[in-house]
Amino acid sequence: MANKNDFTPEEWTKVLESIMVAGIAVSAADPSGLWGTLKEAAASSLALAAAKRDPSSNELIKAAIADFERSDEGRSSILAMRERFAKSDPTECVQRSLASLREVSAIVDAKAPDEAAAFKTWLRHISQPAS
Repeated sequence: MANKNDFTPEEWTKVLESIMVAGIAVSAADPSGLWGTLKEAAASSLALAAAKRDPSSNELIKAAIADFERSDEGRSSILAMRERFAKSDPTECVQRSLASLREVSAIVDAKAPDEAAAFKTWLRHISQPAS
């Protein structure tokens, strides 16, 4: 069972950021204005809450959600994302997001091989555009 202790601080930060980066990639790929962005944020929040309550969520997912929801960890991730994507056009946001997600994929494959597939599926799920 993987958790924060299985990762370096830098790796864990990237894992936490991947929760937002997945949504950024989708939002930037299909900009839908303010209403669409709000709907996507709400859908992502609901997906986080659902995974937190789901008894079948693996330890890596639960650990990432717990740290992401902590005010200091979440705030740091949000500030880092704001800085990283502030002056990027949508195409650049998508490219940066995908590069970041590939890096996180390699990290979880190496550090949490038994939970990596479920974690990546979960990221894909929370990034799905709202309907």
